[in-house]
Amino acid sequence: MKKKKAREPHVSFHRLHHIHLAFVNHRNVSTAKLAEELEVSERTIRRDMEQLRSEHGLVIDYEPGTHTWFCADPGGTLPLFQVTANETIALTLANRTFAAWHGTGLGQALESILTKLGKAVSGAMTLPVTDIAPLYQPDTNASREHRFTPKLIQAIQQHEVIRIDYRKPRKTAQPEPREIWPLRLACRDSTWSLVAWDPKVNELRTFVLLRIQSVETPSGRPKFVPPDGIDLDQRLHHALGLWSGDEVFEVAVRFDAEAAPYLREKPWHPTQSIEELPDGGLIARFSLNHLMDVQAKILSWGEHAEALEPPELRHKLASIAAKLAQTYDHPHEEENPLATQITNSTKFYE
Repeated sequence: MKKKKAREPHVSFHRLHHIHLAFVNHRNVSTAKLAEELEVSERTIRRDMEQLRSEHGLVIDYEPGTHTWFCADPGGTLPLFQVTANETIALTLANRTFAAWHGTGLGQALESILTKLGKAVSGAMTLPVTDIAPLYQPDTNASREHRFTPKLIQAIQQHEVIRIDYRKPRKTAQPEPREIWPLRLACRDSTWSLVAWDPKVNELRTFVLLRIQSVETPSGRPKFVPPDGIDLDQRLHHALGLWSGDEVFEVAVRFDAEAAPYLREKPWHPTQSIEELPDGGLIARFSLNHLMDVQAKILSWGEHAEALEPPELRHKLASIAAKLAQTYDHPHEEENPLATQITNSTKFYE
C-alpha cells in the first residue's frame, strides 16, 4: 500500500492565504480556477474551504446559478494561528530586548519583521502586548555593542578579510588598526566578542565588540581560508569569559556555606561539577582553557572562596592577596564619603 504523503504546513498556509485573498478581491470564486492556480485538485480546494469555515469562522456558501463559492464577509486579514500568552510575552521581551539596536542594521531588520508579524496575527493574541511592554527594561548598551554585527556576520559567512580600529580599555589608549580574519561571534559573561585569526601574530584573538571603533573591507574584498586544526566549538566550550587558550586546566575551588547556594543556583560554567561538603560548603570543579577569568571570579568572593587547583592559580591568588593585605594594612588618610552609602546600598540586594 502506498504511503500517503504528509501535507507540509507552509504549503497549506499558502493555499489558505490564496483562497482567502480571492474572496477578499472577488467575493465569488471558482474551485476549478483556484485548483488550476494552485496546481491541486478541486477536492483539495473544497477541503481548504472547510478549514476556513471551521477554524477561522468564514461563512462560505455555494451559489448553484454561477457554480461559484461566495463569502459575504471575508475580512481584511486571516490569522492562521493564535499567539498564546507565553508567546506574546516572549515576543514582547524579544522586541524590547533588542529595541536598543534601533538605528543599526539588525534593529531595522527586527523592526521590519515584527511589523509584518504583527499584521499577520492581528487580533489573534490572547494577551495584549500593552500589558507586557512596560514591565521590562532593555539593555541600553546594545546599540553600541551591535552596531557592526551585520557587517561582521557577513564577513564571517563569506570568509572576508576585514580591517578594524580597536581601542583597548586603557586611559591613554588610541584606536589601533588591525587586519583580521573573522571566525565567530560569541557571548561570554554577558559580553559579546569577535573571535578572529590575526595573521600578523599568527594566533587566535578575541575582540570585544564595544571596543571596535570601525569595520571596513579592504579594497578588492580579499578572502581568507580558515586555519586548519582549530576547533572553535571546543575552544569556546572551555572558555569561562573573554580569555581562552590551548591548554585545558582542571580547576577546583572550595566555597563556604555562605557562597555555596549561589554556585548551586547558577553554575559558573557548563563543565561545572559539585562535591558537597559536610559543613554546607562545596567544591566546584571546572575544565577551563584560561585562568584569568576564573581568577577574577574567585577574587570577587573574597574570603568565601579558595582556589585548590591548579597550583599556578593558587599561587597567583596568594600573591594578589599579599598585595591586597599591604594595601589595606593601614588606614586611609581621608575618610571615604561613599563608604556609608556603599554599605547601605548592599541591603537592596537579596
